[in-house]
Amino acid sequence: MRMNHEIYKIVGTYRRRYDCSNAFRLADDLRIVVMKENLGNPTGNKAMTYCHNRITIIVLNSNLPEVIQDFVLYHEIGHYALHRDYFQSPHFERDVYGNHQMEIEANQFAAEILLDDDEILQEIFESGYTFYQLASLHRIPPELLAYKFLLLAEKGYKVPPVPEYPPSDFLTGTLGMDEGWNEFSYE
Repeated sequence: MRMNHEIYKIVGTYRRRYDCSNAFRLADDLRIVVMKENLGNPTGNKAMTYCHNRITIIVLNSNLPEVIQDFVLYHEIGHYALHRDYFQSPHFERDVYGNHQMEIEANQFAAEILLDDDEILQEIFESGYTFYQLASLHRIPPELLAYKFLLLAEKGYKVPPVPEYPPSDFLTGTLGMDEGWNEFSYE
């Protein structure tokens, strides 16, 4: 089990060394090979990560809307940063969900690297946006924003309570991709 301070430290190191504003650029900087392949229905398999000959490979489902590919990739980079030894053989993301703690840690990593503390705090206290409006503004699922709120609270910031505790396996869901997923947007 990783302590959150370890996640903060890794994210801080990545932010100092790399441009973390784009998940694909970050993966490239970390020398992670990212491939987009048809993994079937986008509400099912979203990604697969494995290591081959010391090369980490993340396969994203090409059927996912781009906005979802972005935060799924941050989540997968979280697995790379935190659970490298586990991915010596291929694992579909759905296969990892049995390990509740690993998923929580990858979700925390994604929330921490994707959402800047100062920016989120300013939006919380100065914008008047609701929790769900903030999630929409950042084009992320509410569950990922809930992880960020919980991390901010752990750091000692006074943030509003999250509407509900985020499940570790929220990425197994549809993420809003219903029948009209081709037009998908959190806006």
